Amino acid sequence: MFNKRTKIILFFSSYAPLFAILGIRIAPSIESYALWGLSLLSILFAALFFTWMTNNISVHQIQVRELSSQSEVLGFIVTYVIPFVTFNINTWQDWASLLLLLIVIAILYVNSSLVYVNPVLAILGWHTYSITVETQQRILITRQTYDQPPTASLNVVTLGDKFLLEKK
Repeated sequence: MFNKRTKIILFFSSYAPLFAILGIRIAPSIESYALWGLSLLSILFAALFFTWMTNNISVHQIQVRELSSQSEVLGFIVTYVIPFVTFNINTWQDWASLLLLLIVIAILYVNSSLVYVNPVLAILGWHTYSITVETQQRILITRQTYDQPPTASLNVVTLGDKFLLEKK
């Protein structure tokens, strides 16, 4: 139910720092204020979404069989640096090109495993793991750090087909 929505929220929150940086590059202008607003709204909406989900959706227990950390930071940095370094944003054509690139990246992000990589979640102390529950691969978002699968059951909230949010 929330799978696509969760991925879109994670995408916008992951690019919030880029929106803020682009706003700084073109300040002072109306566009810079719009980018700063988009950055803040992305972070705020993600925080409200996770808070609402942990407080209003029923919790269930899972036993993790396998666990691996998902830190594909290099891939994310490359997708961050390319639009930032190569775009001169002085004309409407530059803006249109940047918007088109961000749309393509968003589609790739939402439809691939890049959803694991989110600097805002990392800054806020969240970790993402690829886990196996029974025979299914899932994505666990948690404030806990795990080096190996936990021995105890975890209390989680389901965010979508593949996403689980640990609730302590």
